Amino acid sequence: MKKIRLAVVSGFYPGGGVVTYVKKLYSELCKSKNIEITIFLDSPNKRYDHEIRKSFPKEIRIKIFRVPHKRLIKGLVFAIKLIKTLNHRDFDLIEIHHTAYANVLSPFIPEEKLIVTTHGPDVLDGRMNNKLYSLLAKKAYRKAALIFSHTNEEVRKIRSFGDFEDKAIFFPCGVDINGVRNFKKTDLRKELGIKNKYVLCTTYGKNYKRKGTHILMNALPKIMKEDVAVVLTGQMSEEILPLVREAEKKHPGRFFWIGFRNDVPNVLANSDIYILPSLIEGMSVSLLEAMAAGKACIATAGV
Repeated sequence: MKKIRLAVVSGFYPGGGVVTYVKKLYSELCKSKNIEITIFLDSPNKRYDHEIRKSFPKEIRIKIFRVPHKRLIKGLVFAIKLIKTLNHRDFDLIEIHHTAYANVLSPFIPEEKLIVTTHGPDVLDGRMNNKLYSLLAKKAYRKAALIFSHTNEEVRKIRSFGDFEDKAIFFPCGVDINGVRNFKKTDLRKELGIKNKYVLCTTYGKNYKRKGTHILMNALPKIMKEDVAVVLTGQMSEEILPLVREAEKKHPGRFFWIGFRNDVPNVLANSDIYILPSLIEGMSVSLLEAMAAGKACIATAGV
């Protein structure tokens, strides 16, 4: 039997909910002997490449494109490089994660091969009010053979754009419960020098305004009046970084930004409280993982 050749386009590396979803889904899917998977990724720094490759089974082909750090520019550069590199004739199906990439790439992909997977904000936040984005999104959805979404709210929104009843499908987003419970735990408090008297609050993912990191930083003076320590993980945007550096100086031993981590279950296991300050989410993988790990969770109304 001929193998199905699947190309997957997924940006947003090295961390975040989309990345977690992509890792888990295709790591399971590649166990089938009837499918051959190639994943096209972006990475702003060469030092992440080894971690990216290590996080996928060796059966999956990984193609990494170097992109700038700035969010808007990196997405554009990634899309341009994909247009030059991704040949639809080499694949039977091409699945594009996130509407913004589908907007750019869909004109170059035959409709019978195109699958679009949405991830919440690309459908539900204010960008759909942008006439150009909305026009391109509707064209991409119309062309796609299938549209997968992680929430019923996304499905309803997409179906409101036209006759997409048969192709817009709710595709639940779950977590590996055993993965966040069964692993070798190390002492994060000891690693960072956090005293046991402090309640340890953590958050992980990408840190920029839509993720509400600035709200958490602005609330920090009130939070620090209590016996707590706060640990942020993941990429940090340039607009948030000055607030973070100031907090590190003001609250030594109690406030930390530890960057990208491959041991998220370990960070969660050391946590007392998980914080999700996002202004908007589709289906937050990090929140599901924190709940699966049995942690107390604080989230915004936008979630």
